[in-house]
Amino acid sequence: MLERSPTLGSVETSDWDKKQFAYRSLEFNLKSRVFCDLFPELKSECEKEIERRKILAETQANDPQEDRGALESQAVNYGVFGNVVVIGGFAAFAFVVRYVLQTMAALE
Repeated sequence: MLERSPTLGSVETSDWDKKQFAYRSLEFNLKSRVFCDLFPELKSECEKEIERRKILAETQANDPQEDRGALESQAVNYGVFGNVVVIGGFAAFAFVVRYVLQTMAALE
């Protein structure tokens, strides 16, 4: 799951897919009787984590504005950063054009 090198029979997945598989693995493992018999301490940890996730999901469902606000502020930050990069690029381009024109004028 952590490696990107291709091997015989491997499946290419994105980082997001890997995180989703890891996230869902707790429920999958708890359905396995062998897993629960071999790893009783992990079973209880998995059950606690699943309960914590349910509580977190319920609180986020009750307050969707908080999550939306975080996403909107992040989007605004990316927009501002993108604008600064574009303006900086135009300024650099203008300086290069000015330098080239001055150099060509000095050579005449």
